[in-house]
Amino acid sequence: LHLSIRRQRQMCIRDSRTIVQLHVLGALFTLGGVYLLSVSVNRLLVLKGGFSIQTANIAQTVFCLVTGTLPVVWKQATGIEVYSLHILLIAFILYRLIVWSEGNSLQTRIWLGIALGLSFSNHASTIMLVPGLLVLYFALSNKSFSETIKQGLGIVLIAFAVLGVFWAYLIIRANQNPLINWGNPVDYQSFTYHILGKQYSNFIGGKGVFAKQFALFFKIGWPFIVLIGGIASLGLFKLSTKLRIWTIALIINTVTCLIIACNYNIHDIESYFLLAFLSLAILFCFGIAQAIEQEGVIKKLGYLYPSAAAVIAICLLYTSDAADE
Repeated sequence: LHLSIRRQRQMCIRDSRTIVQLHVLGALFTLGGVYLLSVSVNRLLVLKGGFSIQTANIAQTVFCLVTGTLPVVWKQATGIEVYSLHILLIAFILYRLIVWSEGNSLQTRIWLGIALGLSFSNHASTIMLVPGLLVLYFALSNKSFSETIKQGLGIVLIAFAVLGVFWAYLIIRANQNPLINWGNPVDYQSFTYHILGKQYSNFIGGKGVFAKQFALFFKIGWPFIVLIGGIASLGLFKLSTKLRIWTIALIINTVTCLIIACNYNIHDIESYFLLAFLSLAILFCFGIAQAIEQEGVIKKLGYLYPSAAAVIAICLLYTSDAADE
């Protein structure tokens, strides 16, 4: 998917330098992803959590300021890899899941399947979302178990149909002798070898790999992780039941991401932590919203939170090597 969009970049970005076009595209993808995530969080807080619109708007502002300046997110906005689009597609899946949960119709299921298919066609690490998505899908479905299973299979079929379109394009493009042909998927054997990631099998596991990568995860995000533990914990355990299931799913996503990513012994592992950081950012937003209302400070100190978030955002950028890009 990322490859397909990049080949159309000159239609919308008027600059003759390819690298500039790709950087602009990455920045737009990241901006769109963070914004769509913030809209989804706002919708969850109001419709599922029962928070006031004012509280949700404050929490949304905090989310944008902090998440958009996380080093691992900022790096995608200033780079040309597929992960900027990955952020946008994760946000798209979450948004479509929320819409589906509000009204389980054929249209909402089709869009959810399309979102999943697009995301898998961009990067296989979308698999990290599956455990949390399954929890939400079965917990939020208003149908019988058998009907839920049947509808779920329909969503999967739609996702595979979308995925098949881009997989077919990958084979076609590979046979056109492009300058860069990652994996060289020109036939069935090389194609399956590529999409199943068999070339990366030597990088999975090994002595001390998990500890090394987990230490890196904490190193690149420790200010944010401390923030989560300090502020978000004020409200997470008092959330409404409707929002609590989302909290559980986000925790599952975080744990799943860390288990998979920390067993992957590659140099540029930071991008594989994206789901964990984005899930923690949403949890942080939930906690902020609950803390605002339970402490009764919304009228007096409500806008102190965005101000504090702005300071945190500046600090994150200042201490990030990625900001130099």
